Amino acid sequence: MQQLLSSAAAAIILKQSRLILRQRHLVCLAVSVALVSTTCWAQPAVEFNRDIRPILFDNCFSCHGPDANSREADLRLDDRQWAIDAGAITPGKPDDSELVARLWSDDED
Repeated sequence: MQQLLSSAAAAIILKQSRLILRQRHLVCLAVSVALVSTTCWAQPAVEFNRDIRPILFDNCFSCHGPDANSREADLRLDDRQWAIDAGAITPGKPDDSELVARLWSDDED
């Protein structure tokens, strides 16, 4: 009888051990999936020279670029610091940037 109880206890312990291992594997799998998905889908931070400058170059530099002779206003967008100092862009706060406000505006001026 005692041997039967020992076998039953051993079987229960074995089942519990397998259950704990399965739970650990599931937790490891969940963490791995979370890390991979975060790494794969994470958007890189916006950089002026990589992300913003090419758009400005294609659309704005003819009137607001480095060439003083073709510049139509006293606003340079080719120089990040100059644009910040002029109040045209506010890094990290697009809603406070005059450039963004003008881009979304219906007013043609």
